[in-house]
Amino acid sequence: ELLAQRDAVIGELGELLGRRRGTVRVAASTIPGEYILPPLLAAFRQIEPDVLVDVRIKDSAGAVADVAAGKCDLGFCGKRDEAGAKMSYTELWHDELALVVAPKHAWVRRQAPLDAEALRGADFVERRGGSGTQHAALSLLRELTEGRPPNHDVVARLDSPTAIKEAVVAGVGAAVLSERSVKRELRDGTLVRIALGVDAPRRAFYLVSDPRRTLSAIAEVFLAFVRERAGSVDQAR
Repeated sequence: ELLAQRDAVIGELGELLGRRRGTVRVAASTIPGEYILPPLLAAFRQIEPDVLVDVRIKDSAGAVADVAAGKCDLGFCGKRDEAGAKMSYTELWHDELALVVAPKHAWVRRQAPLDAEALRGADFVERRGGSGTQHAALSLLRELTEGRPPNHDVVARLDSPTAIKEAVVAGVGAAVLSERSVKRELRDGTLVRIALGVDAPRRAFYLVSDPRRTLSAIAEVFLAFVRERAGSVDQAR
């Protein structure tokens, strides 16, 4: 609370001097933090060069928890956390899931879309449970198995999309990942997207804030900037 008060005072002094200064503390899950926010931060710095945006990468549950605890001003996450029921969620961006494998994987030679039978016993690499991507991935796999428990084998569980991508490229197994996170690898051919027998689900990314807390002037400026640019991020996918 003292650090937040200090940041607020610094921001207010900057306003009085005609130049905004201060820190915006942000908690972001992996996809917003690593793939959506960086270009926004570059654009924000062009108009607010003296504002530091301190981004902490978490899973979705961790991002919500940091905002709820007052450790961060704002959060960006891939799923609503029912444990954080008092939080305010605003849908900002969308994404699609992609099932990806290494180029030499047997599924690359399949002529038909992937189905439940092909999924049986297949090796998979997945994220940990607090991840919004993993939550959406399990929903997709259940749809492939027509609502039955997924029948694949989890052979590795990793903390980040980057680690999972490297594992898939190395041939450890298949993975369901955010399309945003594998766009470059699909383009250069180090990963291959597998056609599915169901529509790939779209997922949302949310801005999360705590309505019980008052944002600093600097945080309000950053919030307004992100909301203004939200549409351009989806169009640039």
